[in-house]
Amino acid sequence: MLEIKRHPTDPQPAVLHINSCTRPSRKTSPIAAGQFRVALRDTETCNYCRPEDKPNDATD
Repeated sequence: MLEIKRHPTDPQPAVLHINSCTRPSRKTSPIAAGQFRVALRDTETCNYCRPEDKPNDATD
């Protein structure tokens, strides 16, 4: 899942999480496997749940 930015100029980046992560502090959005691969390349990942190590748990 993707923790989205509040608005385009938000200084905090979007963050990628696995579906069961309890650390998102903003609204999250489910993503597909293809979107996950692109987001993994271009987005920060959660240091707690480490979605890059569990790609099947991060998509719907």
